Amino acid sequence: MLGQLIIAGLDVLRVPSVMSLGKIVLILSIWAVTFLIFVPLHQKLGKSTDRMNDLNLLTKRNWIRTVLWSIVFLLSLITNVIP
Repeated sequence: MLGQLIIAGLDVLRVPSVMSLGKIVLILSIWAVTFLIFVPLHQKLGKSTDRMNDLNLLTKRNWIRTVLWSIVFLLSLITNVIP
């Protein structure tokens, strides 16, 4: 995650655009979701007596990050690979 943020930051410095700024916003959103939703969920999982329910919740909510990372990937393709 840190590497992706560094690369996106360098992208903004190299070629400032709406796409490159959008990538940084998405990456920071992923960080926020990770620390606000997933870290507490993992901590709860370590103390939980109902692990299956917590694992199911973790799996369902992980789609948020999957979708955001997929959008970041597509933006990276558009800005770096496709002329």
